[in-house]
Order: sequence, then C-alpha cells, then structure tokens
Amino acid sequence: MLAASLTIDALRFTGSGYAEWNLLFVWLFCHQLGVLHARRTLHPVPDAGLLAIVAIGIAALVAMVLAGPYPPTMYGVAAAAVSNLAPPTAAISILAVIQLAVFTFADRRMRTWERRGSAGRVIDYVSARLMTIYLWHIPVIAAVTGAALSAPALLLPRDPHTWWLTRPLWVLGCGIVLLGVVRLMTSLASFWRPPCSARPAQ
Repeated sequence: MLAASLTIDALRFTGSGYAEWNLLFVWLFCHQLGVLHARRTLHPVPDAGLLAIVAIGIAALVAMVLAGPYPPTMYGVAAAAVSNLAPPTAAISILAVIQLAVFTFADRRMRTWERRGSAGRVIDYVSARLMTIYLWHIPVIAAVTGAALSAPALLLPRDPHTWWLTRPLWVLGCGIVLLGVVRLMTSLASFWRPPCSARPAQ
C-alpha cells in the first residue's frame, strides 16, 4: 500500500490524476499500522532499531519536501497549492511509520508505570473515551471557531504575535467544550447500550 501511494503521488504530480485513490491506499495503510501496534509487532525490535526507523522516516520526509513536490505541512492550509491531506499523499504514510516507532518506544516504558492516584484516573478516563474524543474534536473546534466569528477582533486576532499568545487559552477553551461533549456522548451511549447479563458467559 505504501508503494501504491507513492505510485499514485507520481501520477498526481505529473498531472495524470488518480490522486483520489490515495484515500484508500494511505488511510488503509495507516489503519494497518494501528493493527500492528495493537499486536505489538514492533516490540521485539530493539530501541536502536526503532530510533533508526524514526531517523530514516524523518530523512525521507525531508527529502520529499526539499527535493520533491510535497508541502512541508502535514495538514491542509488555504495558501498551499498542494495539500498532504486532500487527498492524502504518501508523506502521511511515512509520518505514520515514524509515529508507530515512537509509540512503540514509549509504550515499552509506559507499561512499567503504576497508574496510581489522580494521574491513573485521568489516564483511565481518557483511554476509555479515545474514540469519542477522536470523533468529536473536529466538530467542537469548528463550532468554537464559528462562535468566535461573532467577535473576531477579540477571539481571532489578525496580529500574528497576539494570535500566538492567545492560543493556549484557545486550546484550553476548546478542551473544556470537548470535555462537556464527551461526557454528554458517553452518557447517551450508556443510556442506549443494551443491558448485559449479570451472569458471566459459560
């Protein structure tokens, strides 16, 4: 699938089209990397091997940007002629490989932690709701941004310096709204979930 996405990119950047096929190849490739992570496929690889994967992946991305037609951002921006997300390019696949190596490296160490106290409760709470957070974080950001348009001079300043200074408050505000939405969706999911038998299966 990685080779297929690179082939589609070559066709795309030479003007032959077919770019939409990477909606299949890139995202399915990333999905399969998630399966490999869940199966702990890279755990036998030593730390040096994981760091080598990260280094090779970063070098590949740098080459794709400096020597190739790929944009330097992994998300779409209005001013960019080419987007790595719409439709996705093989750069996203390479980034996903880097992330898999980093997650595996971190996972080895986190598994030895003892989740106690408030930190453990936060980790358990977030872990149980990761899919809900993933599904709702974009709608929440869109809704908060839409609401901010009612006072753009205050909430969406044009001055870059002021914009960056207000980003921590912006992220905090979106996080608070997202927390409320996640709690609401969790309550609704619990309400609609069919009751389970209290007797364990034999």
